[in-house]
Amino acid sequence: MSESPAQDDLSLRALMGRPDYLRYWLSRVASTLGVQIQSVALGWQVYAVARETMDVAQSAFFVGMIGLRPSSQCSCSPCRRERPRTGM
Repeated sequence: MSESPAQDDLSLRALMGRPDYLRYWLSRVASTLGVQIQSVALGWQVYAVARETMDVAQSAFFVGMIGLRPSSQCSCSPCRRERPRTGM
């Protein structure tokens, strides 16, 4: 039996030739890159803020705690001191 034409269209080259799929794929790559940049910047910021008042071991501990936090907002004590308060 021969393969159906629909199965032949599922190659990577054929998918990248479709404008909608190409836009989807590029947006996923850009999104993933943005998340990675954000996580590095967050760790860098937490370490810099924590180093102002703590030693290296405590600062490294707070940076390690970022990996355990499910959201991108950090709530460790050095960051809470720096975050502006909003009245609600």
